[in-house]
Amino acid sequence: MNITDTIRLIKAIGCNDFWQILAATFRHYIKVDSYTVFTYQDNYLLRSEFLELSAEEERIVEQYFEKGAYALSPYYELICAGKTGAYQLKEVAPSGFESSSINHNYFMPSNIIDETSLICLAEEGQIVKLSIARHGNSISFNDEDIAFLRDNNLLISSLMSKHVSMTPASQEDLSQTIKMNITERLDGFGQAILTKREREIVKFIIRGHSVKSCAIELNLSPETVSVHRRNIYSKLNISNQGQLISQVLDYVISDIP
Repeated sequence: MNITDTIRLIKAIGCNDFWQILAATFRHYIKVDSYTVFTYQDNYLLRSEFLELSAEEERIVEQYFEKGAYALSPYYELICAGKTGAYQLKEVAPSGFESSSINHNYFMPSNIIDETSLICLAEEGQIVKLSIARHGNSISFNDEDIAFLRDNNLLISSLMSKHVSMTPASQEDLSQTIKMNITERLDGFGQAILTKREREIVKFIIRGHSVKSCAIELNLSPETVSVHRRNIYSKLNISNQGQLISQVLDYVISDIP
């Protein structure tokens, strides 16, 4: 990032147009079709800082992503683990991501073909996630694009962290509306009829993990995971992954206004 852009961003810290200026700066260096900034705290999606989306994308974010589906995103696992840095979607998506709920209900309806997120720590335990995406007929982010983000990661992260620490929330925190912990809701799904191991496998399945990927994560054989999956389907009276995803989402967001 050149010195002129850096100075412009430093001057914008604490100002209402900081995120707009940062978005415009990104477009000097990388082709971007949509742009979001979210703040998380204690595994909650705390608030949306800035959205530069189409009307349809905004609807999907408001009605699906913000109401709990963010917990199904591959990036959410990084946030919960305290990871920082720049990550391209293909680096963090599990092997069965194409069939996952978050892909079918968020990425595909939003026409997103690729996404890269920059995650950084802010004050008071807050985590900021800036995501840039490409849509439709665009090509995925290339090595030069990712290199720009990683080369400038420290600078951009420092600017975002400082801005978040200096500015009050621009809207009511989502955590005040969503009065429950999404992770706890996921943990509670099927508690009355599924075993602890079966509930663990459910969480991997809905995030898009294949049987093989589940087996690796849980140190089980693929055959054992397949048996657990059949038992899960039988106990829930369902026959496929799509029905499982639907039941989980209905449960997770059922108490959210």
